[in-house]
Amino acid sequence: MARRSWSVKLDDGSCQHMVACFLCDGNFQFGPNRYDGEQISAWGVAICNSCYQSIEDGVAPERGYRLIDHLAARGLPARRDARGWLNVPM
Repeated sequence: MARRSWSVKLDDGSCQHMVACFLCDGNFQFGPNRYDGEQISAWGVAICNSCYQSIEDGVAPERGYRLIDHLAARGLPARRDARGWLNVPM
């Protein structure tokens, strides 16, 4: 999985599991009991809810350069639609 993740210990002693979004590099909580993003297992990435909602119709080429390199490094196909946008496996 190509995600950066870490735990943050809160004042009450509980922990938050945080993940960096693969597309925007923003941080979001990803468990326990709260999931502010999606894991796209087929690609091996985690994406925040905001980015995930914006890519329902695919990933625009100008946003996907790093993702294309990531897929190529993993030997995964970069499937595109007629517009040239990356199709997101759902």
